[in-house]
Amino acid sequence: MSEAKPKRRTYALNDAISEFAAAVIPLVTPSLTNHWKRKVERLWKEEQEQFSDKTPSTQKLYTSKFRKAAKEALADAEQDADRRKTTEAKLMEIIRQDAAVVEDLNAAYRKKVATRHKNVSVVPEWKDLMQEFRLLLNHPNARMKAVAIMALTGRRSIEVLGDGEFSEVTEVQADGSRRTQRWSLAFSGQAKTRGAAGTRSGDIFAIPVLAPAPEILQALREMRLSAEGREWQEWAQGDERKKLNGSLNSYMNKLLRERSEITSRWPEDEELTLKQLRALYAEVAYLQFCPSHMTRNAFYAQVLGHAADDFTTGLSYMRFALSLSARDDVLAETDRVLAAQKEQQAERGDADAPEAVEDDDDEDVIEN
Repeated sequence: MSEAKPKRRTYALNDAISEFAAAVIPLVTPSLTNHWKRKVERLWKEEQEQFSDKTPSTQKLYTSKFRKAAKEALADAEQDADRRKTTEAKLMEIIRQDAAVVEDLNAAYRKKVATRHKNVSVVPEWKDLMQEFRLLLNHPNARMKAVAIMALTGRRSIEVLGDGEFSEVTEVQADGSRRTQRWSLAFSGQAKTRGAAGTRSGDIFAIPVLAPAPEILQALREMRLSAEGREWQEWAQGDERKKLNGSLNSYMNKLLRERSEITSRWPEDEELTLKQLRALYAEVAYLQFCPSHMTRNAFYAQVLGHAADDFTTGLSYMRFALSLSARDDVLAETDRVLAAQKEQQAERGDADAPEAVEDDDDEDVIEN
């Protein structure tokens, strides 16, 4: 009888996924081996025990990652399409989270979102807020410049301070000349997607900006050439990376709350944070740039770099309206997306449906 796998002190998620897939696939290809089902069940049980101390939401996320890795490994190993489909279905029956736990998670989240979005906050002075952030692009303090860039581009702190690359967007005119777009930038370095299918991880894509693009690029250059900016980029590439999402994030949130020109225009019932700025960016960009044929959720996904069918993440950003009349539209979109999300989860059997994990960073997880 084999000994139980000792629990890791820190959970190296990507290593665990690779090891699991490498152990499972030889059991089912090129043919099903003796007692394959019992062996896969044992491997999966042992793996689940490794992250059993995580929240149910995080456990669900990890389960989806293991399922995805098993499918991809099977696709590489099994060339016969019919056999691959049959084998995949058998494996997915084993590599899954308890259905009752998943339904409880989804029901609780739908209730939470529905409750929160009945209280969509109106930001009537959003134009003044955007003008204030535009002025802050010229602030001598690198941290204030960074906050302004985050607000006007909708990018996360790690993307502005370290990972992100920003450049002009040019388009060719009918006469062959080139014109630089004033309200758009090319962006790459999307963070926190965990490589999820359909996201913009690894892509270069155009994002609308809420101040002239040349002004943002100039502020970005000045910030990154400053002493602090150079240090932040070193942190982003090294062992101190977590500081950018930890203590530095907290400090920048504090800067926001100390600036009266911003707090006086911010909804009293909403916490003022960098993530809230990202949510406000999405709604302002929607008002100014969204094509008439596109829904609010689809536009949010496009400009924030999420998967088009990731209804959960879109819902997490539907927090603001720019007028009382627009508030009704936001609430109606919330109801529509909640219904679509519920239908999606039913079709997928919930195991692979996205969960509200975009900003769920476990300090002891190493995604190497």
